Amino acid sequence: MSDAKSITAELARRAGEGAPDPQDALRRCERALAAVESAGGDLAALDADALTILFLACRRAPYLATLLARDGSRLARVARDPYLRRQKPTAVIAAETAAAAADAADGPALAARLRRHRADELVRLGVRELELGLATEVGAELAHLADAAFDAAIEHHDRALRARFGAPRWVDDGGVARDAALVVMGMGKLGGEELNFASDVDIIYLYSSDNGSAGELSLHEYFAKLCELVTAAVGEVTEDDVVFRVDLRLRPEGSRGAIANSLAQAERYYESFGRPWERQAWLKARPCAGSQRLGAEVMAMLRPFIYPRITSPTVVADVADLNRRIKAEAGGVAAGGYDVKNGVGGIREVEFFVQALQLIHGGHRAALRSRTTLVALDQLMFAGVITETERRVLAAAYRWLRHVEHILQLEGGRQTQRLPPDRAGLDRVARRLGLADAEAFLTTLAGHAAEVSRLFATLGEAEEGPPPA
Repeated sequence: MSDAKSITAELARRAGEGAPDPQDALRRCERALAAVESAGGDLAALDADALTILFLACRRAPYLATLLARDGSRLARVARDPYLRRQKPTAVIAAETAAAAADAADGPALAARLRRHRADELVRLGVRELELGLATEVGAELAHLADAAFDAAIEHHDRALRARFGAPRWVDDGGVARDAALVVMGMGKLGGEELNFASDVDIIYLYSSDNGSAGELSLHEYFAKLCELVTAAVGEVTEDDVVFRVDLRLRPEGSRGAIANSLAQAERYYESFGRPWERQAWLKARPCAGSQRLGAEVMAMLRPFIYPRITSPTVVADVADLNRRIKAEAGGVAAGGYDVKNGVGGIREVEFFVQALQLIHGGHRAALRSRTTLVALDQLMFAGVITETERRVLAAAYRWLRHVEHILQLEGGRQTQRLPPDRAGLDRVARRLGLADAEAFLTTLAGHAAEVSRLFATLGEAEEGPPPA
């Protein structure tokens, strides 16, 4: 016991050295090591990778230190991961998530397993972010983790519903009976493979057809039940936290609409009622879970809506108006400091700059349709739509602002993009970013924000086309 105490004291002391908040780092290290010891771990056997994870979490990412303290075996599991310092392939993420969820006895057991696995992955990805500043790679891995979680939840609950009610079957126009399928359309940052550590995931559920049944249930009833169960498995807050909060407000008719729609219902809705902001939202859409075949049908069906051959002369004005409305809803500085996502010159202005140009040119130039912001910037430059300098400036700002966003969220695991309003808080953020102090941080921030804001303001100067009659 005395050896464990002395090891704890020494490691806690080292954790506090150079930390933005030394006393907080020391306390968090003590709690994490107490959890390791309670789980039967040998503190004297912690290797270099385990110590790196421990010190990074306690010094620079309090939320990760909390996750280590919740599960004393987590530190060793993450330290053993061969992808601690390299990007984990999508297939590996899918296989590991499926294995974590395999043989779950019921819904609560599935939810607990997914949340435990997600927490391990957040610690691993937090280390990659803190050591290397790879916000875009980390965002892609987080998106693939969300994809895999949805797939695991669909597999579990679809199997249970089929056993209870029967297989969902639909009849095509030729009178042939087929298995009905569900697809989860990833929107926003999920669709663009750009998630952050505390992202909501914006999704739309679509299924094959209403022309059929699953035993006594209509297909709509069956898939509504399935989607409710899947949403809870991924998005419900439990004692084990959450996998990803699920946001369904982008679905047809928003919060008033059905939780799931058939392919035909979606086609009628977007043909008749699709609004400019919905077209913009679908720029980043991809089938992220469920039936990839059905997802391909969805994308083919909606391509004329997303990328019409004739561009509305108000497209830039529509994007600018949406940007203004989002800023108004987000609130001003009085709500708690600059918002690196929604503030002037923030992340959203980079994204909307790209999306406005895609809406203008993408209808007749398929090479400009990437869902991912940085790839789309490259495409726009190679097509001559923007200059190399504009691409470089926007890409640098985007990467840096996304890294800041991640650092803010690793503070407490909260969905926040707001900077602290006080000097002490800004100093802490600066040091977690590896900068000297608040002044150095604010100088860098001001430079990026000014460039983004300047370029965003140029939208439409030579791109809008003729004014409306």
